[in-house]
Amino acid sequence: EGFYLYPDGKNMNPDLAELMEGSTPNRIKVSQEQFELYSQVESTFQLCKICAENNKDVQIHPCGHLLCRECLKSWQLSKSPTCPFCRQTIWGHEDVEVSPYSSKEGSPTAKDESDEGDLEDVDLVLQQLMLMRQNQGRADPVSSPDLDPVLQTPPVPPRLDLLQQRAPALPLPDYQNLASSSHWIK
Repeated sequence: EGFYLYPDGKNMNPDLAELMEGSTPNRIKVSQEQFELYSQVESTFQLCKICAENNKDVQIHPCGHLLCRECLKSWQLSKSPTCPFCRQTIWGHEDVEVSPYSSKEGSPTAKDESDEGDLEDVDLVLQQLMLMRQNQGRADPVSSPDLDPVLQTPPVPPRLDLLQQRAPALPLPDYQNLASSSHWIK
């Protein structure tokens, strides 16, 4: 009849169900070394290093650098065909999911408990700081960092251009003129 029943000409229908499902993003796990490195600079591996607001969710090809979708869109709107980090030509990108580092794999409850402990530690430190400030105020109400000679900044040197523009000094009384001129000028 001139019609193909199946797209590849064979007598069986291919299963297209996997194409209908959304592709799951590749999962990138943070290593202990990466975790320690980013902890030293008080950041996380998941945080986009361009905007420092969103988590990384896109991987650029071929270089493999990670950034957030908003930064990638902004970068592409600037008409730059290169990676913002290494300047290689971008061939494409894919969605990724960055999994945070966990020293105990598979135990999210331990992570949640440690987070609560961290908050309690912060509260304890803040309370101790408040008590220290109150005690310091009671012991010496006059002391402040501005009065401490060690913490004071050095005085600003006079500006020579302003010294030359000043009005002439008032004339000295006669007794000072005579005393100074008779001894030193001959």
